Amino acid sequence: MKYNLIIQELKQSPDSNVRAFVKDAEKIQRLSPADRKYFLTHIHDPNAVGKLINGYIPYIIRVAYAMSLNTNRVSILELINEGIIGAYAAILKYHQRGTEMLRPLRVYVHLYMASLIYREMCYQRGIAPHYYYFKNHNYANNDFESRIADGARLRAE
Repeated sequence: MKYNLIIQELKQSPDSNVRAFVKDAEKIQRLSPADRKYFLTHIHDPNAVGKLINGYIPYIIRVAYAMSLNTNRVSILELINEGIIGAYAAILKYHQRGTEMLRPLRVYVHLYMASLIYREMCYQRGIAPHYYYFKNHNYANNDFESRIADGARLRAE
């Protein structure tokens, strides 16, 4: 779904926190590829990290919205928060290595949001999440039921 349509829908959310976040997010401008490259080369500057993450907020909102349609277990703000943490983790790894990112920042955003949903589903069922299995298997879709079943099978072994 287009970002502007998502923003319009979230503006009508009954949650005042979502509406306040959307109001702030509307002011954020997307980064051009040249700006991204510039901020990545100046990653030691704390302002650069903040600007990089803010530049990805529209993308994080789109992914969080899409994932929130598939589950009612987690709020969209929690998903956005996990997406921001994932973006920050990707930037930190890039800064530590000083080379190209092995995984694109977008992969970290998806991984952190999906792991939040997975954890919440496990906790609601009263089982502990199996983190090794989740982190080391690539699920193309958001099939959390099979993740939980596979994790339970591994714990039993």
